[in-house]
Amino acid sequence: MFRQKDKFQKKNKRKEKRKKKILYSCALAGIAVVCVGAFSLSYGWIKNSLAGETTAQEEMKERLKAAGIREKLIVEAGSQMPKASEFFENGIEEASFVKILTEEELKELGEHVVIISYNGKEYQTCLEVRDTKPPEATAKRGTLLLWADEVKPEDFIESMTDATNISVSFGKIDLNQIEKEQEVEIILEDEAKNRTQLTASVKLKKDEEAPVISGVYDIMIYKGDIIQYRKGIEVTDNRDKEVELIIDNSQVDRDKEGEYQVIYTATDKAGNTAKESCKVVVLDDKDVPKEEVYAMADKVLESILTEDMSEYDKAYEIYKWTRNNISYTGHTDPFDILAGAYRGFQYRAGDCFTYCATAYVLYQRAGFQVMKVTRDENASDLKHYWNYVKIEEGWYHCDSMLRQADFEPFMLTTEQMIKYTTEVMDRPDYYVYVEELYPPCGEPIRELNYTIPSEKPPETNLPTTPTTTVEETTTIEETSTEIETTSEAPTETTSEIIWQSPPELVPPESQTMIETEPETTQAPVESSQIIETSTSAEPETTAAIQPIEEPETTAVIEPTTESEAMTTITPTKEGETTTVIEPVVEPESTTIIEPETEPV
Repeated sequence: MFRQKDKFQKKNKRKEKRKKKILYSCALAGIAVVCVGAFSLSYGWIKNSLAGETTAQEEMKERLKAAGIREKLIVEAGSQMPKASEFFENGIEEASFVKILTEEELKELGEHVVIISYNGKEYQTCLEVRDTKPPEATAKRGTLLLWADEVKPEDFIESMTDATNISVSFGKIDLNQIEKEQEVEIILEDEAKNRTQLTASVKLKKDEEAPVISGVYDIMIYKGDIIQYRKGIEVTDNRDKEVELIIDNSQVDRDKEGEYQVIYTATDKAGNTAKESCKVVVLDDKDVPKEEVYAMADKVLESILTEDMSEYDKAYEIYKWTRNNISYTGHTDPFDILAGAYRGFQYRAGDCFTYCATAYVLYQRAGFQVMKVTRDENASDLKHYWNYVKIEEGWYHCDSMLRQADFEPFMLTTEQMIKYTTEVMDRPDYYVYVEELYPPCGEPIRELNYTIPSEKPPETNLPTTPTTTVEETTTIEETSTEIETTSEAPTETTSEIIWQSPPELVPPESQTMIETEPETTQAPVESSQIIETSTSAEPETTAAIQPIEEPETTAVIEPTTESEAMTTITPTKEGETTTVIEPVVEPESTTIIEPETEPV
């Protein structure tokens, strides 16, 4: 019984399989029939379409032939649109255009449709634009001096014209032949493959000159102060306008006393690298002993002043010493006069505040009333400091930092200071300050003699090669490495002025000065005071600039110290002989020389 059941099941399975095969075969056959039918229909439609198009073209040709119109007219690329009559075999003048080509289409190679109206009917014909003329070009004369890694075939072309676009390539050039004259071939090819060949002469050069990094000086700060690593840094290159500058300050710890090294690296596009390094000195304490600073100042005064000097001459010697013995570098705290003076005496380096503070203490110890002047923050974002000194004739401005060949900012009125910086330096804001906070100026005691330039003088000494000015920053984080490439024009940069003076007024070397950057807090105005001091006389009298003579008077000034001593100051009398040294005006030099540091 079980065997019969199994046989029955197997038989049913075989039947099911046969049915499925039959259905699958029928489906495939149906699909094939549909595809063949569709292909037949498509082929017929395409065939009929082509036949219809061919018939239409033949009919159009017959119409053109019957009207005497050419099937095609050939013109040179860039030529003007031909007249409608030129499409006729017999030059019929009554014809006109319904559709013409534009000026740009007349430069496009190939066939273009033109429609002509004649006897009230429109005819479609063809205008073919061809280019059979090679480009017209001339090569530059003489031997060109070009960089081997940037030379292009276009560099040798003086002029080139063609109705279509021109591609330029080298036919022959040896890029490995350096500093030797060679003949090169330049190929000019238009869109129709018409060619023109030119020859020219070139001497290739290779950039092996490294960039120059300038403005890198040692920096001195107190613990925790911000370091402006990029202030005043310039990178110049004989070729590149933009040079990558990397500053490695990874060794610096601003919170720990000591000396650290900072490395500046500049690399041009040719791979030439220049390196400069500076020392960062971190001092432990901002509190400087007053007695030590005064002792340094007294030692300087003892070496430059004599008892027989006039008040004016003493002030001038202090002005000269400060100007000639301090070099500009780094950034200082502009709020501590003693700390600034200590830096000036001990390290002989600093910014404009260092000059101001050093001269301030010297003027004080020499018995002058003196004040610190701060540039008005509303006039300029860049801070600047200088001295306001009182002599018998009144209060006058003295700035030992600014150096110009024909200008000494010593014992000048506010009007004189601003007049010069406006007319010569194009910096009317340079000596603008809040005048209400200070005593009024005296009458002029010096005359200014200078030449107003016909053009605006440069604010920095720029070389003839391209220059990248590193943008100033007010805050620089203490990171291991800084990378910055400046390409855009910086905001306001600091003025750099080269001063040159006659040999008898200046030690063997001088230093370029730069203004200090803005600080976040306005420095308070220093109160003026008189400090009586005694100086030892020296046998020789120091020459000075002769002030304008005033009537002989004696001014009595009450000292502000606890003692009741009285200081009597008498101006130079008419009968006294004073040696006058006129500064020699020489052309400004771009050479920056570090002054010698004399031991205090």
